[in-house]
Amino acid sequence: MIKRILDPNPNTRITMAGIKNDEWFKQDYSPAVPDDEEEDTYFDDEAFSMSEMAYDGNKSPESPTLINAFQLIGMSSYLDLSGFFEKEDVSERKIRFTSNHSAKDLVARIQDIATEMGFRVQMKNRRLKATREHRGQKCVGSLSIAAEVIEISPSLYVVELRKSYGDSTVYRQ
Repeated sequence: MIKRILDPNPNTRITMAGIKNDEWFKQDYSPAVPDDEEEDTYFDDEAFSMSEMAYDGNKSPESPTLINAFQLIGMSSYLDLSGFFEKEDVSERKIRFTSNHSAKDLVARIQDIATEMGFRVQMKNRRLKATREHRGQKCVGSLSIAAEVIEISPSLYVVELRKSYGDSTVYRQ
């Protein structure tokens, strides 16, 4: 039965009617009887939302971003298909790592490092943006990065650094 349910070919895959007619499925089956047919059913649209939780003005800008399980699974490098569509290697523009330090400490440390390196730092909607513009022939190129701290659990955070534009060698530093 499971093999027929998981069959990748839709023409040979078992249908719902086929499952319901199978002897194994019918064994000890008793259909559910609703308590009250007049009862209203409410669905929580937030539970099915794939977007990040909206920015809450009551939270401080340093507080971490909250994500749902689907977004966490989607962060897996094995599921990143951008390599098929983009010329630049993903590792050249995005870095992720985990930390047990608090979100506030992580944001403060990123701000300190960026400031020491001569970046102009801005915090907006719980995302940190660091920009450094250079003009001239002998100066290292311009660079803009975005940093975000994502809460996985109260004691585990993911830090994501992304290069928006600029010199890859400076970004890797």
